[in-house]
Amino acid sequence: MIINTIYMNNTKIANELRKYHNQPGMEYRINVGRRERPIPVRYRIDADLTPFDCMAADAVYTLLRNGYTSFSLGQVLRVMSGDERQTLTREKKQALEESIQRLSGAYLEIDCRKELRHRGGERDDSGRIHGIFLPVRRKGKCSYEITGSLPLYEYAEMNREIIAFLPKLLQTASEDARERMSNTEERMLMKHYLIRRLELMRSPQNSMKERRIIYIHKSHSAFGGDAGMFPEIGLVPSDYSSEASWKNKRQKVHGSVCRILDYYQKIGYIEGYAVEKGEHGLVKGVEIQGEIFYSFDLLKINEQKYEKQLL
Repeated sequence: MIINTIYMNNTKIANELRKYHNQPGMEYRINVGRRERPIPVRYRIDADLTPFDCMAADAVYTLLRNGYTSFSLGQVLRVMSGDERQTLTREKKQALEESIQRLSGAYLEIDCRKELRHRGGERDDSGRIHGIFLPVRRKGKCSYEITGSLPLYEYAEMNREIIAFLPKLLQTASEDARERMSNTEERMLMKHYLIRRLELMRSPQNSMKERRIIYIHKSHSAFGGDAGMFPEIGLVPSDYSSEASWKNKRQKVHGSVCRILDYYQKIGYIEGYAVEKGEHGLVKGVEIQGEIFYSFDLLKINEQKYEKQLL
């Protein structure tokens, strides 16, 4: 399997689905414009997808964009992890099978008529996109065939809200086995989240000035609840039996974030970062410092650095 580019859906709808709080069948309205000039988009989905499901959907779309109209669960896992050597264990096979089943059983409707009128676009169906979230049929014991278009990705392509990056950004495994990070579900979600945030900061097409990645804070959206990295990778304080166990989990996750960012600094993706602390020394998150480089330029940048060292 040859994967040259990995893709992520970066629409506001996708980012709401990743937060794992959608009530099946309920219509949601989000603002894709500015606060002073709102542009409403409505969507409805008959399933509450998990952050893992959304990551699996990105992987299937990546395979499709790289020319694969059918796929195995092992291929999906290797795209998600960025590791060609990733083994499909029994536990991961079960998790992916359940995820594909949820995605292929979910029906999504998007009403973006007002957004299209604002952007000056036209569609025969008047700005309504709908269909099975992931239309696939089983081919074999662990393989599937894509049978139609993916509505959320059709919407993202229409708005050019697809993030593309080199698989190298997911390959955080060190040559030193003692420093190697295993690709657990949590760590894969962590890497995908960090890349989405960093790419938003990097892109000149976005007006994003926020350079902090906050782990958890109260949401300012109409949905309420918590926001930040933790909710988007499935970490919820109520899942832990005590404040001490939650605090211990936060520290472990923060350690993994720092290891990933250290790797990004090493390969030249970011220039640096700083840890941000709150009251009583509690780590709130990290702040990205300096420039963030285009991942497809990393090989060129590293070659230039090597040439300077030889002079």
